[in-house]
Amino acid sequence: MKRYMLLFAAIVLVVALPAIIWWFKPEVPLNVVILDKTVPVNNYREHKALMWLLNNLKYVNSKTGVAFSYDKDYYGFFPLENKTYVIRKLPDDVHEADVIYVTDTYGVYSEDYFGENLKGNRSELIYGGLTTDEVSSIQSSLNNRNILIAEFNTLASPSTDEARSRMEELLGVKWTGWIGRYFDDLSSANRELPLWLVHNYEQQYLVAWSFSGPGFAFINKDDGVVILQMGKAAGERLNRIYFTPEALAHYKVKNGVEYSYWFDVVEAAQDAEVLAEYHLDVTEEGAKILKNSGLPNAFPAIVKRFGKYRTYYFAGDFADNNNIQESWKVTVWRPKLGIDALVRQDKLYWQVYFPFMEKVLEEVRYK
Repeated sequence: MKRYMLLFAAIVLVVALPAIIWWFKPEVPLNVVILDKTVPVNNYREHKALMWLLNNLKYVNSKTGVAFSYDKDYYGFFPLENKTYVIRKLPDDVHEADVIYVTDTYGVYSEDYFGENLKGNRSELIYGGLTTDEVSSIQSSLNNRNILIAEFNTLASPSTDEARSRMEELLGVKWTGWIGRYFDDLSSANRELPLWLVHNYEQQYLVAWSFSGPGFAFINKDDGVVILQMGKAAGERLNRIYFTPEALAHYKVKNGVEYSYWFDVVEAAQDAEVLAEYHLDVTEEGAKILKNSGLPNAFPAIVKRFGKYRTYYFAGDFADNNNIQESWKVTVWRPKLGIDALVRQDKLYWQVYFPFMEKVLEEVRYK
């Protein structure tokens, strides 16, 4: 009986250990300025996973002294009841920020907010796109102790050309004009497949859309479309993220993790460091399609620039994860258990984004 009691006590201790570790971990004040213009519903998916990470690592909002709040501690679009909203503009001066993070500037559109845009039709922009005033605010606030982090969609439409160009200079990247996404199902029955994408393809190639099954869609700023269908132009390994040996060791991330959401195709400046690349698994047919469109099958996924300013750019929706649980206090073991059972975006979060950001935040903390 005594042996069973000891075994039970040991099991309880192991289960409770993450919570015990978390409760005794000291809180660290951090001033994080988050800009999110893409909040059509109150799930806050473009910045929730970022705040969850901050709270899990016991960084607290230096202004309030408590954990970061999904519905309060950001600038951008705030959805309210009865289809009303408020916009909280980025201040002209955020020089006190330890971290400036642009999670998404794609924006909110009328059919997304006021209607039920199930077919993905394009509609009038309510609010979105990076502005020159915001870039000026960010640039004037950067110094040798804080850091700027941005990710897709910061550079693409509807950001203005001037704002994009100035932001590219800060981040050490150049947008090629192309964005892309993996779809589990390319058939027109897939609600996540935008109707405008199908329409643009049919207008461009003068044929009916007949794709099905998984694959990639690439769209350029002039609405040109390229499709890579799995089994024909795309291989089974799809799109994976590979780090340089130095980055792999420094950031403690996992190599070869699949990326399966929106991304942009960028080039890195000469004085920037490409920490990780996307590698598209394409067939001989797919390689020809990409080459004819001026697209590479390997391009930057994470770019670092440490010069006059310290910046990172994620060329994808790395912080976009709607599967984050509400409690951030008892999941110390989550990154190490059950990874194989997780969906792709969760694997990206736990095996790449979480450890990478943990290291980046340590850089800020001990600067």
